[in-house]
Amino acid sequence: MNFRYCFLLFTLYIAGCSSTTNIPPTLVNQLTGNWDEQYEDSCKVNFHSLEVRDSGLIVKYISEGYVTEDDARQVFRYDILSVEEGFLRVQLENESRLDSGGKAVIWHLKPQGNNQYCWGRDDWPENGCTPVRIRCR
Repeated sequence: MNFRYCFLLFTLYIAGCSSTTNIPPTLVNQLTGNWDEQYEDSCKVNFHSLEVRDSGLIVKYISEGYVTEDDARQVFRYDILSVEEGFLRVQLENESRLDSGGKAVIWHLKPQGNNQYCWGRDDWPENGCTPVRIRCR
């Protein structure tokens, strides 16, 4: 085999291993924006923003908000593991919470129409969801 042929095969092999996830634009539009946990006074005190990128999800809390009492980050980066039918499977970088099998939690970011979303998990029932988050007005 000549060098160019080997180089071409190697390049194609590496390109096939790309981790970029192809996210449908409708899903990006449903999830991108500012969100709150309450209907009243939406986004006046403690709200967060979601930004969906090709390979990651950024969640920024404006005021309060944290993963655990020991983890007071206000900017959370998630790796997008896959795009499923109607939701994203994501994993928080440096996730400290464990699922029922003792592994780092894999989250499901589930849009509920255009103005709500909730979080599910791999180890929860298919319809399992946190309380909904509401799009800011």
